[in-house]
Amino acid sequence: MFIVSPSLTVSIILRSLILPSGGLSLPHSSSRMGPGGPLSPSSLISHPLHTLDQNTIALQTQSLSSVLEGGVGGVSMPPSTSCPSATTPSPSQQPNSAHSNEDGTSTPIGGAGSAFHTPHSSSRHHHADDDDDMQVYSRSEQDSRGAVRLRIKQERLKTFIPGTPCRVCGDSASGIHYNVESCNGCKTFFRRVVMENRTYSCKESGHCDINKDRRCSCRHCRFKKCLRVGMDVTELNVEQRRKRKARMIYDGAEGSEESEDPLIKLLMGKELKFYTLLTSLSTPLHESIDTALHSDKIFNDVSMYSKAPMGPSDQHNFSTWRAKILSTIAEWAKSFEVFCRLKPEDQYRLYTHSAFANLCLCEAWYTPAKYTDRIVFPDGLVGYRNVAMGAESLKDRSGLMPTVVAVINSILVPIRRMQMTRIEYLLLQAIVFFDPDCVTLSESARNVIGAKRKRLLSSLKNYLDRKSADPIESSCRYGALLLRLTNVQKVAAYKRDTMSTIDTFRLMSPHPLTMELASKYANISFF
Repeated sequence: MFIVSPSLTVSIILRSLILPSGGLSLPHSSSRMGPGGPLSPSSLISHPLHTLDQNTIALQTQSLSSVLEGGVGGVSMPPSTSCPSATTPSPSQQPNSAHSNEDGTSTPIGGAGSAFHTPHSSSRHHHADDDDDMQVYSRSEQDSRGAVRLRIKQERLKTFIPGTPCRVCGDSASGIHYNVESCNGCKTFFRRVVMENRTYSCKESGHCDINKDRRCSCRHCRFKKCLRVGMDVTELNVEQRRKRKARMIYDGAEGSEESEDPLIKLLMGKELKFYTLLTSLSTPLHESIDTALHSDKIFNDVSMYSKAPMGPSDQHNFSTWRAKILSTIAEWAKSFEVFCRLKPEDQYRLYTHSAFANLCLCEAWYTPAKYTDRIVFPDGLVGYRNVAMGAESLKDRSGLMPTVVAVINSILVPIRRMQMTRIEYLLLQAIVFFDPDCVTLSESARNVIGAKRKRLLSSLKNYLDRKSADPIESSCRYGALLLRLTNVQKVAAYKRDTMSTIDTFRLMSPHPLTMELASKYANISFF
């Protein structure tokens, strides 16, 4: 056993963070890359094009120093016949064992993601204790690297200014994607090329100019530039792992709360189907309220829709997402027996009265828990709270950003602050929808819906009482949750007014279902 100096450790980890390597689980291409020859993710990864700017390197160094401060000098390393070489083996040469990093990536022991290589085959005669020491050290090293990556990403997100030019094509960047300020087009292109291992050739010299107008003219040079400006392939592995984890949670594999209340169990089952339809490419978008309410019910059997989930390259705009959520809310409503017992005109009135409030609540809830300054849809579409409203961006975002800010400030931030649970959300979702205060409902419908809401309120109170031994605490929680409904209705009203303004001045082209719900609300709920 010998002691590793802090400077050597920082150097090794920093090199593994900055330099691309063969441990990225991408197939290697047999073709050689010439000036205009075939280009694949594998061939480019091994080529010295993947460089980062000095600010990123400085930030990584600073983060590493803070993470390793005070404890690196005393870390021990198992005996080995040689120090790690600068050249990383290809995936075919890596050992089969791997550890999972804290951030979700899978890193082979001794590969690019580890600070040390496993001994060569000629030296595989260590004692079991030595192997255990090496594995413990590798896990510790990976935890440190995971913390460094997370801190670097958080620091860069704080410095991102919306409207910054994309470093690949020069278009307006939508955020920091794969460690680079880039637009949605270049982000999607890079992800598609890597995930599908596509290979392109340049018809010219291999040095085509990539800009906003010519970015689609040569895919070879566009991908080459993606790597040159610093797009990180390893971020794709992290992204896929996070999506799989989120899917597991909504499939009930982990992180699910349990309840003996049959109504809560029913709502939890419906929510799984809701999310399946929300993230399926084949879910129908209804063109009108009548179509949404009178079309065939699809909620009870969503197996065919689970076969067409959204892929990494499937992108929607805000208008499509609103219509998709509103259409899914209609299918969710039709799955309730009490809703189906209502007269058709009462179904129309209740859906029109409550749909926008459920839309706002849904947008906030399905945003990943780590965000409190943006709305994130399942396909990665992002609406930021702070946007540089220049002349060009104002043309693209007129009427959009104020509603996003309203959802963030009045719904997303409060439910994150109070740490709303999944069961609390599901009960509030149903309480918001089954609102007997719609003035145009028939008397019989108002009584049925009022009884349903009373049952939901009772389930929420009983759930909180069982969860907390202190009755005062559970009562305070109960009141705090119900107070959220006021903000939800306020934001829904603002969103409806904004949609009407957009339609009046032809600022955008909202989906027909969204516009019909916004325009019909006043006649349904007030008169």
